[in-house]
Amino acid sequence: MKKNISKTTALCLVAAFFLALSGCGYQLIGGKGIYGGEISSIYVSIFNNETFESSIAQPVTDSFSKELLMTGFLRSTRKGRTPI
Repeated sequence: MKKNISKTTALCLVAAFFLALSGCGYQLIGGKGIYGGEISSIYVSIFNNETFESSIAQPVTDSFSKELLMTGFLRSTRKGRTPI
């Protein structure tokens, strides 16, 4: 049994293939990091706490800062505060 694909279906498949191939422009960060290495450190201030947990802002900020440091693209600049 032989099935023929209509021209419209074939055209849609080709268009979907090229659309998927083009993607959205997402790419992984290269070896120099964000903006080609121009930015090597940033300061992360304590997050604004809008929850009912009174002491959650500092641990969340610290965790976020640690995650940024683990990428290796940024470095810590000051101790005692939450810089990145």
